[in-house]
Amino acid sequence: MKADVLIVGGGLMGCATAIELARKGKSVTVFEKDVPGRHASGNNSGGVRCQGRDLREIPFAVESRKMWDLHPKTVSSDCGFYVSPRLRLAENDAEMEVLVKRQEKLNSLGYTHEVVVDLNEVRRLSPNVADHVVGGLVCYTDGLANPMLTSKAYAAAAGREGVQILTRTRVVEVQTMSWGFKLRTADGKVYEGETLINATGAWSGRFSEMLGDPLPVFSAAPTMMVTDRMADMMNGTSLGLTGRLLGLMAAQNGTIIVGGGYRSPHDLEKEKIWIDPMQMTKASKIMIEVLPGLKDAQMIRCWAAFEGCLADKVPIVGSSKQVPGLFHVCGFSAHGFQLAPIMGRVMSQIVLGQQPDFPLDDFRPDRFEQKVK
Repeated sequence: MKADVLIVGGGLMGCATAIELARKGKSVTVFEKDVPGRHASGNNSGGVRCQGRDLREIPFAVESRKMWDLHPKTVSSDCGFYVSPRLRLAENDAEMEVLVKRQEKLNSLGYTHEVVVDLNEVRRLSPNVADHVVGGLVCYTDGLANPMLTSKAYAAAAGREGVQILTRTRVVEVQTMSWGFKLRTADGKVYEGETLINATGAWSGRFSEMLGDPLPVFSAAPTMMVTDRMADMMNGTSLGLTGRLLGLMAAQNGTIIVGGGYRSPHDLEKEKIWIDPMQMTKASKIMIEVLPGLKDAQMIRCWAAFEGCLADKVPIVGSSKQVPGLFHVCGFSAHGFQLAPIMGRVMSQIVLGQQPDFPLDDFRPDRFEQKVK
């Protein structure tokens, strides 16, 4: 069985890339060991944010945000997206200075999407924040979406474009040939293709070793929880902090998704995650300090998902220097959800030998070469 492009990993990055390549005339087969959206792509907090990005990611995030508005046309679903301004709070004057400098830096680079706001605007956006808050930095166009709905929409769109998505199909062997790649799956079937894309998320480090192009991607288990419905508590605005770990996402149904970087112990080999109650207790304590009205909130669910991370928290996107025809798109470190549309586009461009819309030098796989050696 042959295809022009073989993509291992059926999450958002794999499916977004498959859609773009198929629309440009390539035959594509996607291998997904579970089902699309089973891991980080479908089990994150749903943040569609430009705010707080590493400077290297900002051009991609700004363009990707525009693409989210086009989802009803591009993937036949709005993906549950809605605007929820993201407000990063300063809890003291020193933190406020950090936010002012952040805006100044962005403005010097030509970006205006993050705006410093005074206490009056903070309270207009989020009337229930604690009295000690002194100001903030807001991105008015940030939002939230439904991760599982988005994952299903992308997989369905890929299927409509003629992409073959093989679910519950684990790749167990890869051979590099003079003409491309030969893959063998756990059921003994063999697939061939000229190009191979590693979009295996938390498993990217292990899979890259199998390919002879090891990457320093390590696994993590970002952990989130959600409250019961707290009418008008968030006023439609999502919150983050400057000096402490916390993210509060304002769901449309009135519940509040709590995250912000908390992680639980896990075993990637056995695919098991053990929710750490102490981490969630810590998050709850900070949450109440920032929004005192949440002291009576009930936590109705807690979950975690496997994610692929890198030490510098910036993804790997590009071609391998070690293995011709091999490309990587991985290591998004728990903030890749918003970037999926643009990453699908630029991945298709470099696979086809075209100039990508934005330079990828900062994301190249070999930037960790010395560390890997």
